[in-house]
Amino acid sequence: MLEHYYRKPASECKCGVFRAKGYAPDFRLQSENGQDIGLHDLPAFLRTLLVTDGTVTKSLEAYYWESVAVTGVAQEVIKAAAPITWLDAGVGCSILTRYVQLTGNSSGRIFSNAFSVIKLSLIPVDLRTQLLDGSLGIGELIRSCGLETYREVLEIGLTYNFTLYGHYKGHEQQCVFRTYRITLGGKPALLVSEYFPLGLYARILGS
Repeated sequence: MLEHYYRKPASECKCGVFRAKGYAPDFRLQSENGQDIGLHDLPAFLRTLLVTDGTVTKSLEAYYWESVAVTGVAQEVIKAAAPITWLDAGVGCSILTRYVQLTGNSSGRIFSNAFSVIKLSLIPVDLRTQLLDGSLGIGELIRSCGLETYREVLEIGLTYNFTLYGHYKGHEQQCVFRTYRITLGGKPALLVSEYFPLGLYARILGS
């Protein structure tokens, strides 16, 4: 999935409107096959998750009133094969990729799958080992760093092709997603892409 970020020029970001607002009546989500959906056509809570710069886990717990587990699926350190402009990362830069699921502890529903890209050179050495060991989550990392942070939504879209280690293989479903960037100490350090199964949210909110 890292290839997704290789194709992103710095000038492509179209989500600047959401830096200060949550309302963009003409904003549309586009898929790889050319289909699009108006943001206004999505369930209201899902629309909120896409444009907020807050923590999704807390929002899910408050809205559905159940605890949500963040479960690590896989992580890997790799060298960037091409520049990742959104991270100011060049070819050969050490990148940590992480896959996690957000699952309701009572309902068992998978509310989201998330893919994170972390520029390791910007993580303090004393925290990097814990991060690589899987003993530290991204939320804990940000709090522990004690650095100035800033979140910015870079991309909101629609996809049919998202697969996470076979979870949707054979029965791909339509997902909406967002990618946001976390800046630490004034430098872009993390990209997080969160995928939300559209059918699940439509069923939940329509029941």
